[in-house]
Amino acid sequence: MTHPRMIGQYQIAERLGRGGAGEVYRGIDTKVGREVAVKFLRPELASDPVWEGRFLAEAKSLGRLNHPNVATLYTLVQENGQISMIMELVRGRTVEEILEERRGPLGARESLAVIAQAADGLAYAHEQGVIHRDIKPSNLMVTESGRVKIMDFGIARVQGSSRLTRAGTAIGTALYMSPEQHQGLEGDERSDIYSLGLVLYELLAGAPPFKGASDFELAKAHLGTPPPPLIPRVPFVEPRLESAVMTALAKRPEQRFPTMRAFSDAAGATALRGDAAAIIESHVLFRPGQAPAEIKQRPPIHQTALAVARSRMASLWRRFRMFHPAAQGALAGFMLVAAASAILILHMAPGPPPAADSTAYTKLSTTQKDSEARQNAISRDAPSNLRTFSQADKPPVQERRNSTLLNVEGYQSPQTRDVDPLRSDTGEGKPALSSRSRESQSGQKLAFADFETAYDQGDYGEAAEIAKKLDAAGDPGGAYGLGLLYGRGEGVKHDPVRARMLFYHAADQGHAMAMTKLGLMYHEGLGGDKNITMARKWFERAAEKGIGEAMFNLGAMCQRKEMPRCNAKELYQDALQAGYRPAKQRLEELGE
Repeated sequence: MTHPRMIGQYQIAERLGRGGAGEVYRGIDTKVGREVAVKFLRPELASDPVWEGRFLAEAKSLGRLNHPNVATLYTLVQENGQISMIMELVRGRTVEEILEERRGPLGARESLAVIAQAADGLAYAHEQGVIHRDIKPSNLMVTESGRVKIMDFGIARVQGSSRLTRAGTAIGTALYMSPEQHQGLEGDERSDIYSLGLVLYELLAGAPPFKGASDFELAKAHLGTPPPPLIPRVPFVEPRLESAVMTALAKRPEQRFPTMRAFSDAAGATALRGDAAAIIESHVLFRPGQAPAEIKQRPPIHQTALAVARSRMASLWRRFRMFHPAAQGALAGFMLVAAASAILILHMAPGPPPAADSTAYTKLSTTQKDSEARQNAISRDAPSNLRTFSQADKPPVQERRNSTLLNVEGYQSPQTRDVDPLRSDTGEGKPALSSRSRESQSGQKLAFADFETAYDQGDYGEAAEIAKKLDAAGDPGGAYGLGLLYGRGEGVKHDPVRARMLFYHAADQGHAMAMTKLGLMYHEGLGGDKNITMARKWFERAAEKGIGEAMFNLGAMCQRKEMPRCNAKELYQDALQAGYRPAKQRLEELGE
């Protein structure tokens, strides 16, 4: 069956898209000259009474709605045995396309600007008795003016109407369906809250919380797996926002927000509703080749640590609420007994060992250090491996002593090259890793070179103290140095999570080597989830500042086919030209 050139007063032009059940064409209203979208059932489904019933139900749902964040239905036309919906033509990009173009997440404010509009439209639909049941990034269209439009009410249901599917039959998109939808239940407005919570999670984290190779695996995850925490994996997410997302993603509907507006209020989206379109237009939409807006400030490390503690406590409380009231009482009693026992044990225990951060720090045994290195590093023997910050890769001290940064990966000192690649963002030729003097609270003048000296001498406790003072004085080199120490467990307790936060803190301030180490943390899943997209982003930013190690790692990613449209040899050549000597071996292995 082919679609006519005219249907009613509407002239049919080119096809705009094709979905699971419908085809959408651009049309022109010949009476008023207005462009419209004309939606038909796909030809192979047009004669199926069930699909025809769903199509008419979608029209009935849309016909009840008139809201700026919902695509408007103008009329329904039935002619020559075909049914078509004449709708508002929405030009723009879907949220899914925007995320793919950005190759990473949005900031918290930008994410909430999207959610504020989607939640407003869905709250209105719920008030009219319409449940969407298929909220996902590809069904949220963003216009060039920053307006979010909810699309595709194809499986929406008007409350009180008869079902169009058999009981026990799941309907929706598996990646974004609520647990009750996976069980074949109809769901209500709380199902849309769950799905929009998934969208918000993906906007903040750059990926959905659940993965699965099949619909069955996804259903298992939605029904039984808690979503990974956003804090501290995603910078700038505050406990209030994370708590709102996790509440929206509760497995049982009664544990979610009662209404969409309550979810929007709790997340902080409602407060941005008036400025949401302007925020998206200015900071989310960008042309090809134009870099997305960067977040300018990073919370202090102590605030981040406090946010982590609050996040974990909130997570424990949410899990506690999932138990039956009788089980809650038993668990509370057990926790009281455990706490009393712990207090008694601590009272009888001997004095504490020396602090890990003190200068009296005793080095780990060689066996233990080798074990940690194996856990944090990929073998260097495989030609496509990235460089990690394992102890085994450190060059001799004399090769690093004069560098303006603590370079542990064989990166040639800037003094031995004609061009210093560590340029500042201002382009004035200053090293991106500042070695200028900083004044500590005691009045002592400190520089990053002091940290390097202490580190080179193996005085890791002193190096940690210097790095802390530099960090407190606002020098990103201090956070970078602390990240190295926590990442290797030198002078401080081995803590990859904290190392990752410190590297981000320094990288966000333009510290080039911190960008490289942060990329490694993302690539290997150290201190948080593995994220190849974010790893590539930080390697590319470091490479733009001339860091040969970052160029080398991009070459390794290319060789491992983790990057499209790239040339590993060229990246290794760039790394070698920048003074990164390990690239020479890779080029020899590739026949260069």
